[in-house]
Amino acid sequence: MRRRAFTLVELLVVIGIIALLIAMLLPTLRKVKEQANRTKCMSNERQIVLAMLMYSNDDKKHWFLFTPDVGGNDSMYRLHPWPGNIDPYAGPIYLRDFKATICPSTSNRVENPDHLRDNARDPSDGSGRHSYEMRLFMTPGTTYPDGYVVPKANDQATSPPDGQYCWKSPQNCRNSTQNMLISDADDRWFGNDCNNWPDAVNNHGAAGMCVGFSDGHAEFRSADRNLMEAYMYGHYHPSLTTTPTNFETPIFAKCHVRRNATGYEWY
Repeated sequence: MRRRAFTLVELLVVIGIIALLIAMLLPTLRKVKEQANRTKCMSNERQIVLAMLMYSNDDKKHWFLFTPDVGGNDSMYRLHPWPGNIDPYAGPIYLRDFKATICPSTSNRVENPDHLRDNARDPSDGSGRHSYEMRLFMTPGTTYPDGYVVPKANDQATSPPDGQYCWKSPQNCRNSTQNMLISDADDRWFGNDCNNWPDAVNNHGAAGMCVGFSDGHAEFRSADRNLMEAYMYGHYHPSLTTTPTNFETPIFAKCHVRRNATGYEWY
C-alpha cells in the first residue's frame, strides 16, 4: 500500500510550530547563558582580589599598586608581569591565569602581560585589554554615609593621576565585606552612556555589575541602591557626572544618596 506523503501545508505548519517554540525558548536560553557568564565573571573577580591580597602581604602599604605607565589606574600588570629577563623590574606572579581578567560576556582579549596594562574600551574591544576596573584610590577629606573620612594622600609620587589621592590598604579599609576593590569595566565611550554606571553597552548590560570586595567575595549588584552601596561603602566616588549629559542627579535620586558639604549622605 502506498504511504501518503506530507502535504506542503502540513510541512509549513510543522516548520511554523518549531519556529514558534524556538522563539519562545531563546529569551530563556539567553538568560541562562548570561547567568552563567555572571557566575564566571564573579569567579574571575574573586581570583583577582585574592591575587591583590597576596600582593598586599608583600607590599604592606597597598592592596595593589598600579604601574606608572600605560594603563595607569586600571593596570593589572603587577599581578602578572613579564619575566625578569624581559622586565628587570618585574616582581612575583600573583595571578597565574590571564583568562581570569576577561569577562565571558565580552570579546576582550588578554594574551600577554602587556594586555594587562589597561581595561578594554567596551565589551567588543578585542585589541588586547582586560575587562575590569580597579577601585583602589580615594579622595582625601571626603566623608561617606558610614561616617568614614578618607585620610590624607599617601605615596604622592605614585598616586594616580597627580598625587592627590589616598591609596586603599588593608589598614585604611573599613568593613571588608562591603568595601569594593574591583568591578566590571565601565568607561564612557559612547554618546549616551554613563561612566561607572551600568548601560546597555557594558559587560552585563544595564541590569548591573559584578563587584569584588576586600574580604575576597564577589557579587552581582543591580543598578540601584545595591550598586550605589558598593561605591559608598567602598569609599569610592562613582564619577557619574560626564559631559554632555549629567547622569548623576537622576541616579543619585533613584538611590537616595546626595552630596553634602564634605561628601555624601543617604536620605
